[in-house]
Amino acid sequence: MFLRKLAAAGGVAGLLILGSAISASAAPVANHNYSQFLSGYTITDGAGGNGGVQFNEIRLTDLSLPSLPVTTFATCNSNGTFISNPTENCVAPDSFAVGVALQDTANGGPTYPTAGLALVWNDENHASTTGCASDQYTLEGNFGTSAFEEPLALNSLNPVDAGPSAICVSPGGSFYLELHYSTSTHKLAFVAGPSETNNATLQLLGVSGSPKWFTAGAGVDTTNGNIAAALPEIQLADFFRVGVTEPAGFNKGGIAGQRVTFDFFPSTSWTGTVSGLQNTVGNPITLTPSLLPATSSDFTVSAP
Repeated sequence: MFLRKLAAAGGVAGLLILGSAISASAAPVANHNYSQFLSGYTITDGAGGNGGVQFNEIRLTDLSLPSLPVTTFATCNSNGTFISNPTENCVAPDSFAVGVALQDTANGGPTYPTAGLALVWNDENHASTTGCASDQYTLEGNFGTSAFEEPLALNSLNPVDAGPSAICVSPGGSFYLELHYSTSTHKLAFVAGPSETNNATLQLLGVSGSPKWFTAGAGVDTTNGNIAAALPEIQLADFFRVGVTEPAGFNKGGIAGQRVTFDFFPSTSWTGTVSGLQNTVGNPITLTPSLLPATSSDFTVSAP
């Protein structure tokens, strides 16, 4: 069992790999999208009448939680500009997160049922109840709706109910995230911990409507383009052993319940640019995902 409050780790924690993920020939990147605030990958294999594959779980280990500039809402607007100098960008509180998501892209429009689990940097909005410091991440999750293949808005996430205290994570170490949906109980399980071998189910959250998760995603969310542009030019996340599982009745990537590597399914990569459109000389890149390698699911997100 891991401690409720996680102190700063001097380096990356060692990982003992459990079992083997199934990986067939890697599927091609189906699309390359641009966004003002997102970077990472989403996967889908069709939905609804297209006979697509559902997912009931996504999990990963992030090996490099970064330390970022610390601001307060008294100095930095939520839109990512300094109050004293609105022409200068800043990393506002509750505006940067590393996480995973599941989305029911078969039902809804223009927004779709979405579940998310993330580590949110400097969450001033919840600091009085979580006790997390301004230079820490808070583990947060929720169920709601969001735009097609986009995560929940960061201000809609709530600290995971982990008993007497929230989960506060300092930069410098690794952390494991797992978002699981039970088709029998219709509950989301928020699972997290320092590593793949040291974690726990911290909260069960009931959801309505029996969602069918045809899309899964992992990446970095910066809320808006101003905040993405204000990030230091460093590696923001190092995603390791990203995997999904399929519920009973879906066995495309492997036997239901066994992990399938992220690259098996057709994917969409997300690159951040100032305007959210394709990069040009006047529209530079702000967030960059590395290539998703074949027969693997490890990738990084950097700025730029």
